[in-house]
Amino acid sequence: MQNSNMGRTNVTVEPSLVVLRLNHRPIRDERVTTHLCMVARAFGADGVLIADTKADEQVKKMKELSLKWGGGFWVRDSVSSMEYIEQWHKQGGLVVHLTMYGEPLETALSEIYYQFHVKSRPLMVAVGASKVRPEVYRASDFNVSVRSQPHSEISALAVFIDKLMPFHNELSTRSQTLQLRARLREKGGISPR
Repeated sequence: MQNSNMGRTNVTVEPSLVVLRLNHRPIRDERVTTHLCMVARAFGADGVLIADTKADEQVKKMKELSLKWGGGFWVRDSVSSMEYIEQWHKQGGLVVHLTMYGEPLETALSEIYYQFHVKSRPLMVAVGASKVRPEVYRASDFNVSVRSQPHSEISALAVFIDKLMPFHNELSTRSQTLQLRARLREKGGISPR
């Protein structure tokens, strides 16, 4: 895991699925952003970018979680959201913004699935903590609503990724659970089944 400096944009679209956390408000959003990172990790994202602000606590917590539970998940803070989106597009990436005001997920999912799975376009999923700037809506390839009702950005992210990658999540979770059980067994923590 590494931190980016504010205003310095170093974009690599190698990971296939990245979450861009918009409008993180230190102190107020610490718990929600941590949970958003945990959901992103658990459902198969490669990492989370926390835009336009420092989030040392989330970076530290997710590094500890990844060390304990395995995987190559990362969190970077202080990335410039609009610069990152622009660079993501220039390198062939697709941007999906989850918002209450977008087209229904059921309508957009087949095209997003096609772009991600068939055309192998890296995917950035943008989720906001508060009112999202209009330029994010304009810069996104898709503005997608999960249920067109007010609810948590955490639940929207979980539903979206689960619908986009249902088999990956099942296999990834099973593999990670088996790896953890093996580590615990080596330490004498659990008995084999």
